[in-house]
Amino acid sequence: MASGGIAGYSGGGIVRTIIKNMARERGVNPSDYLRAINYKGLPPEVKRLMGEEEFNRIKQQLIEGRTQMVENMRDMVRSRLDFNERKKEFRDAMAMVGGKGMVDDIIEKTLSDKQFGSVVPESVTEQDFLEIEQMIKNMQTKDGRKMNASGGIASMLGE
Repeated sequence: MASGGIAGYSGGGIVRTIIKNMARERGVNPSDYLRAINYKGLPPEVKRLMGEEEFNRIKQQLIEGRTQMVENMRDMVRSRLDFNERKKEFRDAMAMVGGKGMVDDIIEKTLSDKQFGSVVPESVTEQDFLEIEQMIKNMQTKDGRKMNASGGIASMLGE
């Protein structure tokens, strides 16, 4: 069975979609948008001109900026999920009082993407939110933790 595409955003696809939408809003190419926050994209001449300490400071700032960008995306996805839930609750409440026919019209005129122009697709899911949470966790623990345990019974036995 195929995955990804419009219906499924597995593998960070929702982040890719948000980046495409944000880049489109600013009139730039998505790869240019990402290049601006990647320390690896600094020209070699710049790296040679600055000292190692200066380069590491800039690198750390760019890494923190990238983490902040993904955290902002997470917050946008959470807002979209909450917004979708409120629309569903409104639709259900209107159906209970007999206004089922006019609900879709009200939602279309007042609560649609056409009115707000969100960069987060309406079809975003809780799974997308969890994937972004995992991305943030991975970014934050990448340099600051030991990847494997040491000691234990295996090392005492000489294995």
